[in-house]
Amino acid sequence: MGPPLGAAGERWELFPHGADIGIRGMGPTPEAAFARAACALTAVVTDLDLVEARAEVNVECEAPSLEAALPRLLEGICTALGWPLGEVWRVDADAGLLRWSGSWHDPAGDFAEFVATAPTLTFARGEGLVGQAWERGAPVWMSDVTTNPAFRRAALAARQGLRGAFAFPIRAVRGITGVLVFYSRRASPPDDSLLQVVGDLGRQIGQFIERKQAEDALARSEAQYRSLVEGAVHGIARTNRGGRFLAVNRALVTMLGYESEAELLALDLARDVYADPAERLRVIEGSRKAQEAQWKRKDGTLVTVRLSGPPTRDADGHTTGFEIIVEDVTARRQLEEQLRQAQKMEAIGQLAGGVAHDFNNLLTVIIGRSQLLLDRLARHDGARRDVELAHKAATRAATLTRQLLAFSRKQVLQPKVLDLGEVVSGMGKLLARLIGEHIRLVVRPGPGPLRVNADQGQLEQVIMNLAVNARDAMPEGGQLVLETSRVAPGQAPPALAGQRGALVLLEVTDDGCGMDAETRRRVFEPFFTTKEPGKGTGLGLATVYGIVTQSGGHIDVESWPGRGTRFRVWLPGVEVAVDPAAAAPAADRLQGTETVLVVEDEPDVREMTCEALERYGYTVLSAGHPFDALELSERHAAHIHLLLTDVVMPGMSGYELARRVAAARPDLRLLFMSGYASGSGDSGELTASRAPLLGKPFVPETLIRKVREVLEA
Repeated sequence: MGPPLGAAGERWELFPHGADIGIRGMGPTPEAAFARAACALTAVVTDLDLVEARAEVNVECEAPSLEAALPRLLEGICTALGWPLGEVWRVDADAGLLRWSGSWHDPAGDFAEFVATAPTLTFARGEGLVGQAWERGAPVWMSDVTTNPAFRRAALAARQGLRGAFAFPIRAVRGITGVLVFYSRRASPPDDSLLQVVGDLGRQIGQFIERKQAEDALARSEAQYRSLVEGAVHGIARTNRGGRFLAVNRALVTMLGYESEAELLALDLARDVYADPAERLRVIEGSRKAQEAQWKRKDGTLVTVRLSGPPTRDADGHTTGFEIIVEDVTARRQLEEQLRQAQKMEAIGQLAGGVAHDFNNLLTVIIGRSQLLLDRLARHDGARRDVELAHKAATRAATLTRQLLAFSRKQVLQPKVLDLGEVVSGMGKLLARLIGEHIRLVVRPGPGPLRVNADQGQLEQVIMNLAVNARDAMPEGGQLVLETSRVAPGQAPPALAGQRGALVLLEVTDDGCGMDAETRRRVFEPFFTTKEPGKGTGLGLATVYGIVTQSGGHIDVESWPGRGTRFRVWLPGVEVAVDPAAAAPAADRLQGTETVLVVEDEPDVREMTCEALERYGYTVLSAGHPFDALELSERHAAHIHLLLTDVVMPGMSGYELARRVAAARPDLRLLFMSGYASGSGDSGELTASRAPLLGKPFVPETLIRKVREVLEA
């Protein structure tokens, strides 16, 4: 504190800010002392304004908040007056009361008890010293609070050594917002000149508090805005018309792979952010609506972004830049592309499957009849070569239909439990011969059993087709790696996100020529090939896609020009034991005497099948429709050993027919024949029936071996 009031010619030092106030030519009279105090009080507010001005110039110095400024204000006034204690009381407009808001006292004095009671008190208009100042809207002086009955804390004031006091309202534009009260150790009469000064001071402080409240509200608003922007999941940015970022949020920094906002602010949008600089002009021209563009991350990878937001304009309405929201839609667009691709593949598959189904029945007759004819012709018969060529051509056509059915996921699989690692390892020698000595084959089976429920022949077809594709990508040699492993939980591809249980992964990797983006997009399409005419049907990878998908799995490809290719095949894992292999019947045991009920809706296929069975000694009952078969089974009193039925027939499926016939004949053996699955449930019904399947087209010997195998099982 400064020296006591009344010392002539002193320099007052305002404790909070160190501003000196020189007062000269004033004597030691009380009037002079109050005049000096009034001058000092005016300087307090001036000093606070100067501090704020300095804070605004120096951006590193944060201007005080209102709550921080009020105690400093009390301290400044108390110091200027030489009075030891000041309080601020704020108007609670809702309750119509004054409530204590803060205080300051001389650290050298003991006013703890007096100060501690203040927060427990409230004053209505006209009540007590502060209530009178609030009601009158003017300063109020109490010469001695210890003897004034209107002062509630008179006894406390006496014990703490407080006597004189005055209060004045804080007047703002919207009215009185509070009251300041100061206490002296001496009783003294009112001083009109000082009261006039503090009345003016109340208005200045009111303006100061109002300004601070507005600044605090603005700071809170800016903090909330900053929190909203920084917490947004999408990128938010402001740019100038020249193509520079002016402000960015953290989400945009992360989206583009940078470490800090400063890195983004240094970029040129056209050169460093847009994949195609010309695309920025297109976005600007269409800025009235949301646009999509390709942006570059720091590492060069591309992201598809959706840009929306208005342009910023100056006072004349000219565009100065843009405020944009940046949404990363890369994953969404990839999923949409996958959906479009899947729909296209499904449509092609439906067409291919339908054609292959009808064609298979024709081929069954051609191949079967040509084989029966060959069996009747002598080895040196002149017509034999013509029949052999027809048989060979039909067999090649059968291979084509199988590929079409595999792609369309319409073949009826015969799944059984296999160890994928053992299947891959067992094909090692075959694959080594298939790809040639100029390519190094590496097989890395994963640890432990990797059991899957799949058709072994089709699974081997997948591996062979992928190996051939890799071979053709490495004409000058290279390395082919086949690796199997168990997929850790949570690492399934999005297409199998809902898959329950374990997954098993097959990876086929080569270091060949690789593929560009357009080739990768179409790689599983049927009849799409990058090979020269005559060197590929374009069905190899389409077949792989169909087999994997029909087996409940998923396949994807990663490849870049000059950097090789990796195919990944995920299949559902199982925990049951591997199924044992069944032994084929010997050639000398193909003859039979059992009764076989043949059900086939295609007359030519049915006739050829019945003729082949009769040639090997079997008794044959035949029906062209499932309902005819049911009637025949009911009429036939003798034993029927085997039901040989087509799967896809009008009116009733082969599975339903088998259930009905077997209900009346519990000892009946079942054998299905089909080259086409009518729906996704066919493979499941076949598995549930535990019955074998004879795939169309077939030759008579294959038919007889399968029949004998089922009867002897």
